[in-house]
Amino acid sequence: ENLLSTSQHGFRPGHSTVTALLEITDRLYHNIDIGELNGVVFLDLKKAFDS
Repeated sequence: ENLLSTSQHGFRPGHSTVTALLEITDRLYHNIDIGELNGVVFLDLKKAFDS
């Protein structure tokens, strides 16, 4: 059973900030090309967890 979304890049082998940015950029340009609106929310949950 795969509990992680394919669009999640954190904590997955072969995924990184770079791959996340590439995917976001690709989706943004695709939506622009087809006339769709884009909305993006970036969250930093670092302080949400004790370390």
